[in-house]
Amino acid sequence: YLAQKISTPPLQQYLKIYPTHPNLLKNSLTWFDTLEFPQFSSRFLLECKTMLGEAVDNVRDHAHEHLAQDLPIPIVITSFAQMISLQIWDQGPGFDLEARLASKKQWPDSGATRGRGLMILTELSNYLGYVRDQGVGNGLGNCLILVKFETPSP
Repeated sequence: YLAQKISTPPLQQYLKIYPTHPNLLKNSLTWFDTLEFPQFSSRFLLECKTMLGEAVDNVRDHAHEHLAQDLPIPIVITSFAQMISLQIWDQGPGFDLEARLASKKQWPDSGATRGRGLMILTELSNYLGYVRDQGVGNGLGNCLILVKFETPSP
């Protein structure tokens, strides 16, 4: 699917590694704001920033919930002519993304304080994937992959 959509090499790639820390969300969103993507609309970038926020919150609150606060969370952002790819790495136990998505058929109640992250990521992204380390021993951990395409205005 992605190979058909990507017809040009990446324009830019950024890497930032943050510790698992209460300031993770604020720091990663502030970093995103410093990156320059002149080819994209402000709405598109806001949706990408929202995806990044939901993803890093999920890593901190779920994957790294019981792990050390200094455990690194690498974030890779790659831009193409009409697409941004986000990769958020974690060292947690991993989970079955397909099963979790299948169990989330509807939005949580309006009063719920949790449970919206994957639904938001599903709605905003054109591709959502999760690669589990599965004991390969490469030390990289698991990776949430989000891809968003911006279609040109007519």
